[in-house]
Amino acid sequence: MSFDIAEFNLAGQVYTACSQVVKAVTLINTKTVTGLILVNPWGSGKKLILSEMRFAHSTVPTATSVLFLCLSAAPSSVTVTTTSGSLNIYGADGSGATGKSLARAFNACVTPEFPVYSLPFSYAPTTPALEGDLSRRLQLDGAIVLVPGSFASLSYLGEAATGIGEVVWAEVDA
Repeated sequence: MSFDIAEFNLAGQVYTACSQVVKAVTLINTKTVTGLILVNPWGSGKKLILSEMRFAHSTVPTATSVLFLCLSAAPSSVTVTTTSGSLNIYGADGSGATGKSLARAFNACVTPEFPVYSLPFSYAPTTPALEGDLSRRLQLDGAIVLVPGSFASLSYLGEAATGIGEVVWAEVDA
């Protein structure tokens, strides 16, 4: 079985969500998560196959800052509650915000459990970190799948990361 994002996109099964305001991402020691959170609701009947995540710093880190993709420790039937409203989810095929996606995306929400660090994807090692691109991309190509009742978010170690997050995924029947 292969993951061909273009094939899924041509079939109208690829979606994207992006933060609409600059947010600081939170550490994993809280259930009140900020930054960018993608949720596959319990009972959705879908699997969310992650294609990529991006983060663009809005300020230059002045100390070591490591960004992480975080995941829920296990699926939960408890509903994720928003603290700042939902983000629009758009069809990556240019169809717009059609409401076809069963996923939910947030700038801030309360999760039923603590997120856990899963994949580091950015490291700003200098003080001040003035070199290089401030936009980071984590190419997943289907390596991470969110089953119903799970979520993915961004987190950090070191200096707090502030900026805009984006995620692209395909939805398939569970």
